Amino acid sequence: MDKQKRTTIDEFSAYLQSAVRNTTINYMNDKSKIKEHEITLEEDLENVEGRGIEWNEMMEAHDIFWGKIDPEKLFAQVTDNKLLHILKSFSALHIKVLCLRILYEKTFDEIGMAIGISGKKAENTYYNVIKKIRRELGEGKDAGKRI
Repeated sequence: MDKQKRTTIDEFSAYLQSAVRNTTINYMNDKSKIKEHEITLEEDLENVEGRGIEWNEMMEAHDIFWGKIDPEKLFAQVTDNKLLHILKSFSALHIKVLCLRILYEKTFDEIGMAIGISGKKAENTYYNVIKKIRRELGEGKDAGKRI
């Protein structure tokens, strides 16, 4: 029996070919798994409608998630001019937190997820805004207590 001795180049070439083949197989397996679990937008909407979720509720949730919170909804409900002036002086973050908490009745964790901050920061922001509103409106010694 005549065995040929393989050179280092031959050994490395065989190793490289195996690595490329295995990587290709793994990639194709992963790609097929992803394709198996993908669903179309139409199928997703059918699933949503099948669960009894209204289209408007879904769009409202979408708007909240993507930060399209309309502060005018909050401003339209305020009848006191002084309070309206105070609200309009707050930053966009403060207004978003107020809207999500008051109008959309979201928890602080949900608010945090919706606008990209922690739930604790959302809670602190909310109560700080309430404290500032009370201070501006001059509610005396009760100013700053939690609602």
